[in-house]
Amino acid sequence: MIADAGTLEKLAGYGLTEKEIADIFHITEKQFYRAIQRNREMGEIIFRGKTVFGKNVVESLYSRAMGYSRDEITYTKNKGVVAAHPVKKYYPPDMKAIVFWLKNRMPAQWREKIDQEKGTYLVSEEQFKFLMQMAAKRMKEMM
Repeated sequence: MIADAGTLEKLAGYGLTEKEIADIFHITEKQFYRAIQRNREMGEIIFRGKTVFGKNVVESLYSRAMGYSRDEITYTKNKGVVAAHPVKKYYPPDMKAIVFWLKNRMPAQWREKIDQEKGTYLVSEEQFKFLMQMAAKRMKEMM
Protein backbone atom coordinates (compact mmCIF):
# COMPACT_ATOMS: atom_id res chain seq x y z
CA MET A 1 0.00 0.00 0.00
CA ILE A 2 1.32 3.45 -0.88
CA ALA A 3 0.20 4.99 2.44
CA ASP A 4 -1.42 3.98 5.69
CA ALA A 5 -5.18 3.42 5.66
CA GLY A 6 -5.98 6.45 7.80
CA THR A 7 -4.14 8.85 5.47
CA LEU A 8 -5.80 7.45 2.35
CA GLU A 9 -9.26 7.62 3.91
CA LYS A 10 -8.69 11.23 5.03
CA LEU A 11 -7.48 12.32 1.59
CA ALA A 12 -10.47 10.71 -0.11
CA GLY A 13 -12.70 12.13 2.62
CA TYR A 14 -11.46 15.64 1.82
CA GLY A 15 -12.83 15.15 -1.69
CA LEU A 16 -9.52 14.70 -3.49
CA THR A 17 -9.61 12.86 -6.81
CA GLU A 18 -7.49 9.79 -7.48
CA LYS A 19 -5.13 11.95 -9.57
CA GLU A 20 -4.72 14.45 -6.72
CA ILE A 21 -3.99 11.64 -4.26
CA ALA A 22 -1.47 10.11 -6.69
CA ASP A 23 0.24 13.50 -7.04
CA ILE A 24 0.63 13.73 -3.27
CA PHE A 25 2.53 10.43 -3.28
CA HIS A 26 4.55 11.41 -6.37
CA ILE A 27 3.21 8.60 -8.53
CA THR A 28 1.24 8.64 -11.75
CA GLU A 29 -2.50 8.18 -11.84
CA LYS A 30 -1.93 4.92 -13.73
CA GLN A 31 0.36 3.63 -10.94
CA PHE A 32 -2.26 4.62 -8.39
CA TYR A 33 -5.01 2.68 -10.20
CA ARG A 34 -2.72 -0.36 -10.46
CA ALA A 35 -2.11 -0.19 -6.71
CA ILE A 36 -5.87 -0.14 -6.11
CA GLN A 37 -6.35 -3.15 -8.41
CA ARG A 38 -3.64 -5.11 -6.57
CA ASN A 39 -4.88 -4.16 -3.11
CA ARG A 40 -8.64 -4.53 -2.68
CA GLU A 41 -8.49 -3.09 0.85
CA MET A 42 -6.97 0.13 -0.52
CA GLY A 43 -9.87 0.54 -2.94
CA GLU A 44 -12.37 -0.03 -0.13
CA ILE A 45 -10.62 2.56 2.06
CA ILE A 46 -10.78 5.18 -0.70
CA PHE A 47 -14.44 4.34 -1.38
CA ARG A 48 -15.23 4.69 2.33
CA GLY A 49 -13.53 8.10 2.45
CA LYS A 50 -15.38 9.34 -0.64
CA THR A 51 -18.67 8.09 0.82
CA VAL A 52 -18.09 10.11 4.00
CA PHE A 53 -17.20 13.18 1.93
CA GLY A 54 -20.33 12.83 -0.19
CA LYS A 55 -22.52 12.32 2.87
CA ASN A 56 -21.10 15.44 4.53
CA VAL A 57 -21.65 17.53 1.41
CA VAL A 58 -25.25 16.33 1.10
CA GLU A 59 -25.93 17.10 4.77
CA SER A 60 -24.37 20.56 4.46
CA LEU A 61 -26.34 21.37 1.32
CA TYR A 62 -29.55 20.20 3.00
CA SER A 63 -28.83 22.39 6.04
CA ARG A 64 -28.20 25.42 3.83
CA ALA A 65 -31.40 24.76 1.88
CA MET A 66 -33.57 24.34 4.97
CA GLY A 67 -31.91 26.83 7.29
CA TYR A 68 -30.25 25.86 10.56
CA SER A 69 -29.16 27.08 13.98
CA ARG A 70 -25.86 26.54 15.70
CA ASP A 71 -24.26 27.46 18.97
CA GLU A 72 -21.60 30.14 18.76
CA ILE A 73 -19.68 32.33 21.16
CA THR A 74 -19.64 36.11 20.95
CA TYR A 75 -17.19 38.29 22.84
CA THR A 76 -17.78 41.65 24.46
CA LYS A 77 -15.36 44.04 26.07
CA ASN A 78 -16.48 46.18 29.00
CA LYS A 79 -14.01 48.35 30.92
CA GLY A 80 -11.11 46.31 29.61
CA VAL A 81 -12.64 42.97 30.58
CA VAL A 82 -13.43 40.52 27.77
CA ALA A 83 -16.40 38.22 28.35
CA ALA A 84 -17.56 35.26 26.28
CA HIS A 85 -21.29 34.77 25.75
CA PRO A 86 -22.81 31.63 24.22
CA VAL A 87 -25.51 32.43 21.65
CA LYS A 88 -27.61 30.41 19.22
CA LYS A 89 -27.24 31.87 15.75
CA TYR A 90 -29.85 31.18 13.08
CA TYR A 91 -28.93 30.88 9.41
CA PRO A 92 -32.02 31.24 7.15
CA PRO A 93 -32.70 29.01 4.13
CA ASP A 94 -30.55 29.75 1.11
CA MET A 95 -32.60 29.92 -2.09
CA LYS A 96 -29.62 28.97 -4.25
CA ALA A 97 -29.14 25.81 -2.20
CA ILE A 98 -32.86 25.01 -2.47
CA VAL A 99 -32.86 25.42 -6.24
CA PHE A 100 -29.63 23.43 -6.62
CA TRP A 101 -31.05 20.59 -4.51
CA LEU A 102 -34.32 20.49 -6.45
CA LYS A 103 -32.65 20.65 -9.87
CA ASN A 104 -30.39 17.74 -8.99
CA ARG A 105 -32.84 15.60 -7.01
CA MET A 106 -35.91 16.23 -9.16
CA PRO A 107 -34.56 17.26 -12.57
CA ALA A 108 -37.71 16.47 -14.56
CA GLN A 109 -39.77 18.89 -12.47
CA TRP A 110 -37.11 21.54 -11.76
CA ARG A 111 -34.81 21.86 -14.75
CA GLU A 112 -34.38 25.36 -16.09
CA LYS A 113 -36.26 26.19 -19.24
CA ILE A 114 -34.98 29.17 -21.17
CA ASP A 115 -37.26 31.33 -23.31
CA GLN A 116 -35.07 31.57 -26.41
CA GLU A 117 -36.71 34.78 -27.66
CA LYS A 118 -36.37 36.74 -24.42
CA GLY A 119 -33.35 34.95 -22.94
CA THR A 120 -35.19 34.57 -19.61
CA TYR A 121 -35.67 31.61 -17.32
CA LEU A 122 -39.12 30.11 -17.02
CA VAL A 123 -40.42 28.70 -13.75
CA SER A 124 -43.83 27.10 -13.57
CA GLU A 125 -46.46 28.66 -11.34
CA GLU A 126 -46.46 25.46 -9.27
CA GLN A 127 -42.69 25.68 -8.73
CA PHE A 128 -42.90 29.34 -7.77
CA LYS A 129 -45.71 28.70 -5.25
CA PHE A 130 -43.78 25.81 -3.73
CA LEU A 131 -40.65 27.92 -3.25
CA MET A 132 -42.65 30.78 -1.73
CA GLN A 133 -44.47 28.41 0.65
CA MET A 134 -41.15 26.94 1.80
CA ALA A 135 -39.68 30.39 2.35
CA ALA A 136 -42.77 31.57 4.27
CA LYS A 137 -42.75 28.46 6.45
CA ARG A 138 -39.09 28.90 7.36
CA MET A 139 -39.61 32.60 8.11
CA LYS A 140 -42.46 31.73 10.52
CA GLU A 141 -40.20 29.20 12.24
CA MET A 142 -37.57 31.91 12.72
CA MET A 143 -39.97 34.15 14.63
